[in-house]
Amino acid sequence: MLAIKRILSPMENNSIGLHAGVLTFVAIIFLRNLLELFLESNHDITISLRAATVLADHVHVFMSWAYIYLASVLILASVGGCKWLSASRVSLFGFTLIWIPPIVDGILGTSGAIVYQHNFDTFFSSFYGLFLPWVEVTYVTLGVRIEVALVLFVSYVYVAFCSSKNRPWLRAMLSVVCIYVAIFAMGYLPALITQLTGQSHMQLIEQSLLGVNATNAP
Repeated sequence: MLAIKRILSPMENNSIGLHAGVLTFVAIIFLRNLLELFLESNHDITISLRAATVLADHVHVFMSWAYIYLASVLILASVGGCKWLSASRVSLFGFTLIWIPPIVDGILGTSGAIVYQHNFDTFFSSFYGLFLPWVEVTYVTLGVRIEVALVLFVSYVYVAFCSSKNRPWLRAMLSVVCIYVAIFAMGYLPALITQLTGQSHMQLIEQSLLGVNATNAP
């Protein structure tokens, strides 16, 4: 227990400010993108895309990672009972786990890209079987499954040892479930939007203010 707290304490008490934190967050994502480009088989550097398409791609990437980060901080602080500032700092350190999929999948010669789901047909089987090696989850790879497992494990340990509220172990379990649901919600976002709006993913793309459509979408 003391060894774990000695590891977490420097992260919680780090004096990194807002500007440095934002730059660190951007740098982590930038390095993740570089690892994807150079290590994964289906990520190619393309220079012929329209500017609007490139902008939409970058906005999508940063908004997706920002959602995961902010959701994690919110859950660790509200459900886990950790201090808000400490949760944000530890989450920033833990965000380096997003480098794992391109490294693992690059070694295996596969791609760590997530294929967003447009319906909920695979939701329950994937949700309950993501960490079972005999269950095939076609839209994520081994690297992504390892990444998610490590995120949940680290989140559990952090809340269990650093929560300032009662019943930290129970809060740790609830936090893990909430973070898992938040991650899965991102993967099924097109399906969720279709359910809420009654329009397909392609129909919504055609309404893009940037002029992105089904033929030039990233």
